[in-house]
Amino acid sequence: MIQSFLEYIFESKDMSSIKLYYSKQFRDILLAIESTSKDGEVRRLASSIRHSENSTSISSDITLIDLTDKNDMVSFIQYNRIKRKWDDKSKDSMFSDIWKDDIEDWIQNISQSETDSLWKEQRGEVKIGKFTKKLHKDNGLIISDSIVEKFVNDFKATYDFDKNLDQKMELVSGEGIKKWYLSDNYVSKSGQLGNSCMRYEKCQKYFDIYVKNSEVCSLLVMYSDSTKTKISGRALVWKDTNGDIVLDRVYTSKDSDVMVFLKYAESKGWTQVSYKTRTIQLKKDLLYDFYPYIDNFYIFNHEKFYLTNNESNWPSEGYWKLQNTDGTYTSDEGVWSEYHQEYIERDSAIWCEGVGDYVHSDEAIYLEYRDMYASPVESTVYSNWSDQTYYLDDAVHSEVMNDYLLTDEVKVIFINYHGDEDYIPKDFPKEALVTVEYEDGSKVQTLDRFVIKDPLTGKLHFRDEQIDGVKIDRVILNNLSNVDVDIDKIKSYLINTDFVIDDKKIMYIRSLYNVYAKFSIMNNDITRAVIKYLLFAYPNKENQRNGLPRLSGIGSKSEQYLRFKNMILNFDTELLKILTNDKSEVLEGGSYDSVFALTKISYSFVSEVFQDPEIYKMWYKWKMSS
Repeated sequence: MIQSFLEYIFESKDMSSIKLYYSKQFRDILLAIESTSKDGEVRRLASSIRHSENSTSISSDITLIDLTDKNDMVSFIQYNRIKRKWDDKSKDSMFSDIWKDDIEDWIQNISQSETDSLWKEQRGEVKIGKFTKKLHKDNGLIISDSIVEKFVNDFKATYDFDKNLDQKMELVSGEGIKKWYLSDNYVSKSGQLGNSCMRYEKCQKYFDIYVKNSEVCSLLVMYSDSTKTKISGRALVWKDTNGDIVLDRVYTSKDSDVMVFLKYAESKGWTQVSYKTRTIQLKKDLLYDFYPYIDNFYIFNHEKFYLTNNESNWPSEGYWKLQNTDGTYTSDEGVWSEYHQEYIERDSAIWCEGVGDYVHSDEAIYLEYRDMYASPVESTVYSNWSDQTYYLDDAVHSEVMNDYLLTDEVKVIFINYHGDEDYIPKDFPKEALVTVEYEDGSKVQTLDRFVIKDPLTGKLHFRDEQIDGVKIDRVILNNLSNVDVDIDKIKSYLINTDFVIDDKKIMYIRSLYNVYAKFSIMNNDITRAVIKYLLFAYPNKENQRNGLPRLSGIGSKSEQYLRFKNMILNFDTELLKILTNDKSEVLEGGSYDSVFALTKISYSFVSEVFQDPEIYKMWYKWKMSS
């Protein structure tokens, strides 16, 4: 009876429709079918369903689609049930104002948090084939029963493979270990698996110590799909002298899959590597021409032929350390350095994993974000922003900051009307950014320096925007032709009007441009006074570039800075003294380039300083006129 009622609800078309949102596991299973199915029609169908998520052209009266514990069923929630909950919440004063007027945004926010109750309560279930047909019917699309049937079969097979660890995992030994170490057999070159130092063809000859000791060494692999032609993870499995089966370090393409290995090992009664000392007895009287890099049991007794994780045995006679990436071992005589082309003392040697070499501690480069060292021969870059060194491949260059940032810790900003992008730190606060809205209603974030605020409309425009072939600054100036510039009014306004600086904004803007001064650049009287004066003395259009002041190209750099400083300080010495309360020495006593740097940040506070529209019109026309 209940099932029939759910079928009735599912089949009855609600006039209200909404975007489709999927759970991660439903999305992943579609992607797996799309990537592995041998049937082109099935692959295209899986792809079209996956791309229907959050689409403006595909909708239905159900959403938040998820898997169930059955291989041919998915769960869903109807739009009218979501709306009832949203209506109830909208009456609550604690409900966020962001979503009180926009149910679409609220549902999209919920779709990104699968812990929300809407993913768990008041849900129906339907067969995946019927869901597929409904999705097409609701949007006026046609799909044949034969294609749906083939898709359902692939869906069930992929589901069963993903949920059944005994299908997904396999323990291999002997030559099979070499095969699955080779990166050609990885599903992708990502994650710890894709970055393994033993993944190369040249390393295939290093694995004899694994291959020839099958009694105590195996490799647990995770297949990426039911074809079992590629793997998405691997881990060595050892049998120690106590008979315990030990799972070694896990290498996977996706970090989340590490837990699958641990779950599988637990189901088999295996143990994990720990600080407990263990011994792996190898075949006796058998040494090898080459050795792999071993993560945990890397202390090798070449006299009694066993591996151990007991570091206290190293260095001492009879032991080698198997943690080189070039197939060699480290003896107790010191370590060989390719970089220095000599043996160096062990206590002074730093292992650089990226090149598989030892470097003297005085020359090794510490990479804090990875907690490892790089060799001087590797491509690294220094970041002033974070005061860290990164691998060049892990960093991006920010043109606006003239600095390098870690790729995983940046946000993108637009720097012109044509959509060119640059990078700033991810934690850069919204208070230090501005938003430009295009004619079509789309919005992008940028910095003050890249925009012009129209004094007549208050709207922000990128500096390179053109209207009917005329640059925006000229368009605005033409619209201000009837404005009379009264410099005395501007001065009086600056003297008698104060403004507030957001602490986050000033802190990040000064860091962005590497600005330092003799005084504390924060929300204080002297900072506000300096900003007001610098905007008054701000260079005219000829001495600006992209909203920032520029130096003349004549003479040395120090001479250019000195000329700029004198130009600014002598622009109106009386006003400088009035605004700074006779503390003009805060600018006069600084270095040549400090005034230039402070002038750079002053433009970021035009909107805060010129809150009177009439004064802003005059200032704009004055400074932007040729």
